Amino acid sequence: MQERRAPVFEYLHALGVAEQGLEAQLTATASRAGKTSAADWLQRGATFFEEKLWPLAEMSYLRGGDKALALRAGAARLFAEARAAAAAAEPHAASAKYRLAALALLQSAATRGDTAGAAVFARAALALLSAAQSLEEAREPAARSGLYEEAGHVVWRGLGRPREAAWCFTLAASEQPRAAAQQWQHATEAMRAAADFGGKGRALEALRRMSAGRMGEDKGDAEAIAQVTGDAATLRAVLHGLAKEG
Repeated sequence: MQERRAPVFEYLHALGVAEQGLEAQLTATASRAGKTSAADWLQRGATFFEEKLWPLAEMSYLRGGDKALALRAGAARLFAEARAAAAAAEPHAASAKYRLAALALLQSAATRGDTAGAAVFARAALALLSAAQSLEEAREPAARSGLYEEAGHVVWRGLGRPREAAWCFTLAASEQPRAAAQQWQHATEAMRAAADFGGKGRALEALRRMSAGRMGEDKGDAEAIAQVTGDAATLRAVLHGLAKEG
């Protein structure tokens, strides 16, 4: 299982996340713990996390020496801040917070060597989709396309779900069709890696034409792709299910 998911950590390095330093995502720093033992700090962190006191949980986990759990608490804080920004009609702030939450979750998994399980990758992908959705009214298709593409890499490389990754890449391509060659190529590769299912062959041929810049050559291409991929809402529902499994 760990070998299958290892490429997502290479993707983290490609994003430059690993070089930013773990604490860069957090509100707290690992200051001197005093006489309190590491185990006590970790127990406090778990209590604060359960009570949704995210900054205190971050601080406690860091002082207990568990940066992975601190990052998980940091991700929870960033999720909450993103929701608040979205509710306040601040799409750019919400999008940035959602993306940071995703990166914090991915760093947490990388730090633990992926012992956190599949749920963390599903939640990270959900965060990226939420980031894209928060920009829906901001008229920034390039930004949304990039977020959908990042979600696709996490879904494929982190969860080992190429068909769902192909959904993400087609969503990315749809945001800026005139500059979508790379996204169509990613979608083609993901669809090729997916297990056989009804309509796969026709969809794969359509995706190959799209990635070769032959869009519209076959009038049935869009329909063939649509029949085997889903919209953002459907994809979010699938990822919610995967997140709950963990």
